[in-house]
Amino acid sequence: MRLSNYNYIKKDGENQFIYNTLSNRIVKLSDFSDITYIQNKEFEKISEHKFNLLKEAGIVTDLSVEDEYGLCNDSYFGKVYSGVLDITLITTTACNFRCKYCAQTHTSHVMPKEVYENLIKYIIKHIYEFHTLKLVLFGGEPTLAFSNYIDYLDRILDICRFYKKKFSGVMISNAYLLDDKMLRELYKRNITQYQITVDGSPENHDECRVLADGSGTFQTVYNNLLNMLEAKELKRLNVAIRINTTKELLEDIDSWAPLYEPFSKDKRFLINLGVVEDRGGEAIRSFHKELINETDNIYKTAKDSLAEHRFYEDFLCPNYFVCKEINKMAFALDYNGDVRTCSKIYTDNVKGVLNKKGIIEVNDKFKQFYLKTNTACQGCVFEPLCQGKSCGLKNVCDKEHIEIMVNDYIEKQAKQTAYQDI
Repeated sequence: MRLSNYNYIKKDGENQFIYNTLSNRIVKLSDFSDITYIQNKEFEKISEHKFNLLKEAGIVTDLSVEDEYGLCNDSYFGKVYSGVLDITLITTTACNFRCKYCAQTHTSHVMPKEVYENLIKYIIKHIYEFHTLKLVLFGGEPTLAFSNYIDYLDRILDICRFYKKKFSGVMISNAYLLDDKMLRELYKRNITQYQITVDGSPENHDECRVLADGSGTFQTVYNNLLNMLEAKELKRLNVAIRINTTKELLEDIDSWAPLYEPFSKDKRFLINLGVVEDRGGEAIRSFHKELINETDNIYKTAKDSLAEHRFYEDFLCPNYFVCKEINKMAFALDYNGDVRTCSKIYTDNVKGVLNKKGIIEVNDKFKQFYLKTNTACQGCVFEPLCQGKSCGLKNVCDKEHIEIMVNDYIEKQAKQTAYQDI
């Protein structure tokens, strides 16, 4: 028997927590002698009951180092070969908003019928390779292209039903045009999951997220969210409300938080506190509000405050920091038929093109895209969380940021007694 390579230890006063990042289990040790025995690998001095609990949590293991690393790899490749065909459609590059921090340059391009036809051919060609088709409608602003793709959604649904494949539909939208009629038309076609951004207070939102003519958008977006809330019969609706924050917005949190409490009481809604990020582009250069990140105290304090109202759900698990688009069958289809590794259309990530036969012609540059190549991460305690490849375009390591989030996670789980007390 030996200690797992993936044990992270956090001291909290008289207690000590051990979080195994591979098993995603936390144990609390309050007996200092047990702590000493574990650290010295004197397992025979620990009671049989406690030892079994440590073993169940993966903190003590009879696996070899190589076998444990193999489990970590299995978890990663389980995500690479998930059996989900996950396609993000850049339905249009047009947008009715001109957000003050947006990285995209909006034009009037809309995905033509030829590209949708090629997509259908691709789906049919690969129909036996996946069990679930996940389609994400994105842009620009996808509601602007509603009339272009609605009939193709019907055809894709018919294909999935015929071949007995699951279909999951997602829309990432500013929700300005997402009125009750459009919502229900999409719902009938299994577009039931939404990510909608609202920037906190009406004043802040109307300053940051404006229409092309400069006018505010908060009230229309908020009313459409209220309509979704009131549509109780739409039981499969799942809405993530993302609030992009800056230092100024979080300093005024008490004034706008009550606006979102009605949504926090409905399990179909999740309110996620995010941050305005510098993702490049011209707009962010003149953005005058102070940017923060998720490790800043003001952000963590705000999350603690809002957590009491179920404003967000904090959790970690294996592969948590790995981009979902590392999935071998995940890609973004641009309006012109370009196939991208992900939906970040402002980066150099075109991996090929979807041709008229429904075949992706792949660039040599991306043939190694799915391989876990950062061997320097092997044996790192956080490897099961980030796998040394949180971004599919490059190997990245942000160990300091991950450690801060792990410590915050352990603290929150401790408050909720979500651990095994030994």
